[in-house]
Amino acid sequence: MSFRNQLRALGAVAILGAGVAGLTNCQAVEDAAAGCSAVEAKQRASIVAFNEAAGALNVKAKALADRWLKVCNDINAELGIDATQTSADKACAVTAGRIKAAIAKGVTVSLEVVGECKVDAKVEANCSANCYAAASCDVKAKCEPGKLAVECNGTCSASCEVTAPDFACMGSCEGSCTVDVAATCSGTCEGSCEAPSWEGTCDVGCEASFNGSCGGSCEGTCDGMAATGVGTSGNCKGKCEGKCSAQASGKCAAACKGKFRGGCMAKCTGGCVVKNNTMCTGKCDGKCTYTPGSATCSGTCRGSCSAEVAPPRCEGKLDCQVDANCTASCEGKANATAECNASANWVITGDGALYAALSKRSADIGAALKETAYVAGDAAKTMVAFGKSLQASVAAASCASVGIAASVQASVSIDVSVSASASVSGSASSS
Repeated sequence: MSFRNQLRALGAVAILGAGVAGLTNCQAVEDAAAGCSAVEAKQRASIVAFNEAAGALNVKAKALADRWLKVCNDINAELGIDATQTSADKACAVTAGRIKAAIAKGVTVSLEVVGECKVDAKVEANCSANCYAAASCDVKAKCEPGKLAVECNGTCSASCEVTAPDFACMGSCEGSCTVDVAATCSGTCEGSCEAPSWEGTCDVGCEASFNGSCGGSCEGTCDGMAATGVGTSGNCKGKCEGKCSAQASGKCAAACKGKFRGGCMAKCTGGCVVKNNTMCTGKCDGKCTYTPGSATCSGTCRGSCSAEVAPPRCEGKLDCQVDANCTASCEGKANATAECNASANWVITGDGALYAALSKRSADIGAALKETAYVAGDAAKTMVAFGKSLQASVAAASCASVGIAASVQASVSIDVSVSASASVSGSASSS
């Protein structure tokens, strides 16, 4: 069952009829609050968390769908194809069709998405505190040893986890680790790559045995024929073989002396990005877990913190009767705050126009891909988990009316974004 259908099943109650549809937002909230008086305190806290999470998810989902619509229509306009679609799934289907048509003609297209999403952990912690309070639970005393987590801005007695830090990570990196090196790179090289060969993108082009898409002037053959207008930027819109003066995307048998990203079969000078490296001494684009000792931890401390900035939460077994729907909704609310910083790195051989249009929007595409996977997966779990408690009583359903209405609206936007994401990423070979 699709995410949208799952939520529509939850919304198949009478409160989603004309009565709720005709209310203003303020009136709906007031009526929902009045309807909560018949619900016992623990479940009421769960429903309040759900209503807030569903509202936040609805806003996030709509913004994400709008983002997909803009980026795909912008790409389509640059490629000279239909840019008039008004929904993201249809606009991105047009983009995907153009990519697939190029592949059918022999163009090779590969995609690597690098980056992570960051959520505001304090949102979940503050929300979960209400769940614990409703269950009269002392989370610090009742949490499984070693599983207590607190947002910290002080000295941490145990490990500290920071998401996408702006400082060096000297610990375990979950994501990609960028290390300043001048040696052979076993991951993705970001910097410059020496001879004898590379496969990726080089902004200053390739001087020998190039095979790919060229955004500058091609000296050699273009689609098997002698390139014309050598010295004129963009003189080859297809597959360039020989030399490329700029924005080379493909394979090269010479050094890249400018800005490079891709696989370097020689010495990489600059940054080497290694995915899911166990230990990292560099910049971690993801989650860095380290033991700071006496240093300040500005992140999640899994121990005691000298300066807590949000209530603690339990990431293990909690010896309290806390409603799981409440904490799940709090997680969903936090997920709706996700800010994703990513890049969709394209390597295209044989279609300069397609490479130019896609690479120009690599940051928007990468962030949208990451955000779609992040929001759709975790949001679905939250909504489905709450569906069980919703069936408990008519009073509970009435209390959750605002959240149910918001979740149904959000599900429509999420389905559109999932379709758009699948169209774009599925049209290329991803790594």
